[in-house]
Amino acid sequence: MTGNSGAGKSTVCGMLRARGHAAVDADEDGFSRWFDRGSGEPVVDPPDPVPQGWLHRYGWAIDRDRVAALAR
Repeated sequence: MTGNSGAGKSTVCGMLRARGHAAVDADEDGFSRWFDRGSGEPVVDPPDPVPQGWLHRYGWAIDRDRVAALAR
């Protein structure tokens, strides 16, 4: 499951799992990651909360290869 921040993805996934369905939250289950926009390298330990200006250099992206493997 994927969507905008605060849309309820984690809540819906939790409800589906509680009912015995397989559900994957792209944000919570390791299918997305922070990356350096300049180098493309993953960010291992992002700051929390992020400082002002941090999002200009870093981005959040889904790992397409991992999603494709899940779909297979």
